[in-house]
Amino acid sequence: RNCPPSLLTGTFLVIINFPVGWIGLAWFAHIAKIKDNVRFYYIGACFYVLSWVLLLFGIFLCGKNYAKSIFLKYHTPIIAITALAIISIAVFSLYFSKKPSKINEKTV
Repeated sequence: RNCPPSLLTGTFLVIINFPVGWIGLAWFAHIAKIKDNVRFYYIGACFYVLSWVLLLFGIFLCGKNYAKSIFLKYHTPIIAITALAIISIAVFSLYFSKKPSKINEKTV
């Protein structure tokens, strides 16, 4: 109730780091495939590295023991939501990458 802002910020960063890294990596890999541009793979890798920075900064702000307890309490829903988002991106990518566009159908 009377939590210091550093504890709230640290908690938020510890919780959000996993989805930011993996969803960012998956999303930009999807974009790289669509655009056929390797630069987006690098952007995805940057999101993954950013997630580690968020985690370390979150641990610094809220403390190692509190960060560990937060992770132990919420790791299952965090991982489940992240996995669901990555699977959704993969299905989205497969569905739209194999579907011919209407422009190509008219020109053939």
